[in-house]
Amino acid sequence: MTASAHAVGLCIALSLAPAAPFSHANQPLWELGLGVGALSLPHYRGSDRTCQWLLPVPYFVCRGEVFRATREGARTVLLESDRFDLSVTARALVDSGDNPARRVMPDLPPTVEFGPNVNFSAAKGVDWKLDLRLPVRAVFTLGSCARGIGWTISPALNLDLRLHGWNIGLQGGPMWGSQAHHAYLYDVGTAYATS
Repeated sequence: MTASAHAVGLCIALSLAPAAPFSHANQPLWELGLGVGALSLPHYRGSDRTCQWLLPVPYFVCRGEVFRATREGARTVLLESDRFDLSVTARALVDSGDNPARRVMPDLPPTVEFGPNVNFSAAKGVDWKLDLRLPVRAVFTLGSCARGIGWTISPALNLDLRLHGWNIGLQGGPMWGSQAHHAYLYDVGTAYATS
């Protein structure tokens, strides 16, 4: 099975933060940093073709009372809860000219998926924690003819570790999608069918 994303990042030691600490956590209200990330993504789930990018990666942490951006994601805290948040993911444009399996087919516009995410803490220790995450997302195409194309659900086990000063995160689980979502990615119209 093709992995949905492989990402490698290197954080450069450039960090800006205000001098005043943030309340009880004894950490600054915000931090800024810059890194470099290498990203390899399949054209779509199950595709044997990938796109690679080398990108600058801004690093932003905000520990506000209402808006927060941490390694667990960015969110607006309307209800103080570690159990519920908003899950968002996106997929880049697929240029059919770069993919032999789609050569005569129209390009696939970029998509965005968003919806609620429920988190359950399964176990934790001093330097580690294991969570079960249950995101359910509606999927929409982006561009001039934006439309809804179904939904996905991707329950996952998430392991966070602190090891010798490093924060390491591992996540894995199955993915399901609606028939409309799969049809958008995998159906081939009769006009485009080849042997």
